[in-house]
Amino acid sequence: MIKVSNIKNNPNNPRTIEEDKLEKLKRSIKSFPEMMGKRPMVCVTDVDGKIFPLGGNMRLRAIKDLGMKEIPKSWVSMADEWTEEQRK
Repeated sequence: MIKVSNIKNNPNNPRTIEEDKLEKLKRSIKSFPEMMGKRPMVCVTDVDGKIFPLGGNMRLRAIKDLGMKEIPKSWVSMADEWTEEQRK
């Protein structure tokens, strides 16, 4: 399990989150959480030791809004080996 408190928001998230889509995603996560294992957040470790998503910012917001404290490791795919260019 991964503590949600160890995952922070991406400071450079280029996308905006639309409330109606966020609500739909929250319902989806609640009713079919197994999907998160098939489409995990792609994250990297920051200099402070916390991780943040390169892809999956809305999923992170939904998880936090749902009040989840821990999530399965399968919901996160780490990409620390990616170069800065690949992360962009």
